[in-house]
This record gives sequence, C-alpha cells and structure tokens, in this order.
Amino acid sequence: MTKAIFKIKKNIDFENEAGLLIFNYTDYLAHSNPDKVDRKDSYFRKYNSSREVCRMEDVLSAYPSYMNFIREVRGEAFFPIEEFFDDKNEDILELFYIYEEDDENYYPFMLSIFQNLDRRNNSGLNYDFFKELYDTFFYQAIGFDYLSLGEIGITTYTELKEYIDGPILMDHLANSALSDEDTMALLRAYKNTKHLYNRLIVLVEQLVKIIKDKVHIIDDLFKESLANIEKNNYKIPYEFANQIGLDNLIEGQSVEITVSLLLFAPYTQMFRFVDFNDYTKAVKLGILVDSYESSEDSHKLMNVSQYLTVISDTTRIQILDYLKESDYYAKELSDKLYITPATLSYHMNKLSICGFVGIRKEGRKYYYYLRKNGFEYLIDNLTKFSEDIKENDHGEK
Repeated sequence: MTKAIFKIKKNIDFENEAGLLIFNYTDYLAHSNPDKVDRKDSYFRKYNSSREVCRMEDVLSAYPSYMNFIREVRGEAFFPIEEFFDDKNEDILELFYIYEEDDENYYPFMLSIFQNLDRRNNSGLNYDFFKELYDTFFYQAIGFDYLSLGEIGITTYTELKEYIDGPILMDHLANSALSDEDTMALLRAYKNTKHLYNRLIVLVEQLVKIIKDKVHIIDDLFKESLANIEKNNYKIPYEFANQIGLDNLIEGQSVEITVSLLLFAPYTQMFRFVDFNDYTKAVKLGILVDSYESSEDSHKLMNVSQYLTVISDTTRIQILDYLKESDYYAKELSDKLYITPATLSYHMNKLSICGFVGIRKEGRKYYYYLRKNGFEYLIDNLTKFSEDIKENDHGEK
C-alpha cells in the first residue's frame, strides 16, 4: 500500500447527504414497522441477513448530539420529502427501490448517483454531470461491465455512449438481469433524464439548506471523527483497502485516495475504485465508524454472516474453485462459467469486498486472483466462536 496516498476531505458533500436523507425516508416506507417506531426516531440495523427497524436509542444512545441532529433534520425535512412523493414523482421513488440483483445489502440505483457526485472533483449537481452519472449506472445495471469495456479500450463517457447507443443497448435491455418492470423504469428515466433532474433538483436544494442549517449540532463530533482518522494513521481505510486487494490493483501507479465522512450512514464503509473516465478514487466512512470498529465483538457469528452468505452461492463456489487453479481475466472467467461479464462482476464485487478475491491489472486486462484474507478472517472467527462453546453432555453417558 506504499503507492496509495490517503487524503482526508474536510468538507461535507451536502448534495450527497441530501440523497442519503431521501433514501432514509424511502427505506423507512419500504419496511414493515410492527413496533410503530416513529420515522424521526427510527434506525435500521442488520439482524441475521436482514435489516430491522429499531429506535435510534438502541444503537446510538452514546451520541446524544448526533441523535438530536438526526431528529432536527428529519423533523424539517419530512414535509418537503413527503409532499414531493405524495401521489406524484412515483418514477423517482421507484428508482430508490431498484437494487442490483435485488440485493438490499447494497445501495439502490438512485443513491449510487448521489454517492458519486464527488467523482472527478466535480462541484454541484448540474444536469450534464447528473446525466453522465445516470447513464453510467444505467448501463451497469442492465449488464455492462466496465472492466470488460476497459479491456477493449473504452475508458471515457463519450466512447461509452458511442459504443452503446444502438443495437448493443437493445441487446442488453432484452437480457437484463433485472425484472422487466425495473428495466423499463430505468429506461424511461434514461430517455427523460432532463425532466427527472428538473423535478429532483428542487427537493435536493431544499434538503441541502436544512442540513446546512442543522449541521452545527454535530460540528464537534464531525471534527473529532476527522481527527481520529488522521490520528490513527488512516487505519480503517488502509485495512479496508488491503482487505479487497487494492495494493495489487494499483501496482505501478501513484494513486491519491480521498477519505470522506458520511453523516446519514454513520457506520458505513464504502470503497470506490473505478478505472473509468478519470474518476477520483475514494473511501467513504460513516461519521461513527471508528467507534463501531472498536466496540465490535469478533466472537459473534453475526460479524461473519456476510462472509458465510457470500461463499454459500454455487456460482461463487465455482469461481473460487477455478481461481484456486489459476488467475483469470474477466472475459475468460465469464466464458468458462457461461455467465455474462456483468453477472461475473456482480459476484466478484461480493467476493472481493470480503477479501476472498483480488484484482490486478496487466496491460488492458484485469485478472482476478484468490486471496487468503477473507478465508483467514472467517476461519479465525469460527475458531474463536467454537472455543467459547461450553458443550454439555445433556444427560448422555
């Protein structure tokens, strides 16, 4: 990791936070709420492989100023968001419910746009950049894989548009892994992105103003979180980057990686390394992620549930078996498995985020290889868990 230079970003991406605030609202609407937790006091936490609604105090009681900030922002933001989605703008609401491969462990399609507003150090949510982001994630959602495109020399948005528009786009629409309903929703927005943008930007600007007016409540917490990242010598982003094999991916390059904080996703760890269109490389951490890391009980199976789920899939088991024999570049491996490059990319994202698989670049080709990190972490936690089991004979002789 000697070539990677981490640089802290000390300002807040308010438009990104506005997107997260809308997502918080739509996420709350989408989940059943048997305990009648008020939206203003709600929090989502992982339970087994699903997510449940609970009260903020159950998770955030150690941070009264942060809870106050959330309640204050939600209190003022509720009516603008509710009014925006009240029997109108259903098409935008739908885009917040489309997940890659219907997997809610990842952010939905629309939030991907907000989470990437800082690409290429672009400032502001202007239409041209919004359209570029929409198209980029739309193409990805319906089956285009950017690693494979890079192998044939497509590395800019202009080249992407020229390559895709026409029969190739129609072929991918016809073979999209998404449902017909989701595919058509994305296509309608693709054809009418300007109309979508003109409506959405009004709400975003309202929410940005609300967040800016309230962020002083957590000013000390925000500064403390930034200071902790620097004081700990970027420990969390370094470990996260090493986990997914970034050292091999950036071999031979001098890469600056921006580290920024998210306000409305307090325990998030997200990494972005897209070798496309000179986009910036970034690690995004929740404002409370350092406290979560330090309090985590590594003896619980809950902490490795994602690892167990990832390697339980038959396609991913095949991938791991193949990679044990040899490294493979993307198209070679997808052909061997009889799956599309986009489907392979989906599985590889899950394997790499757990440290089972890494990516290295050789010329224009990206090679996948097997890594020990994920397996060692999983085995270590299972071993510790088994050592804590106090087995009784239950009356057996």
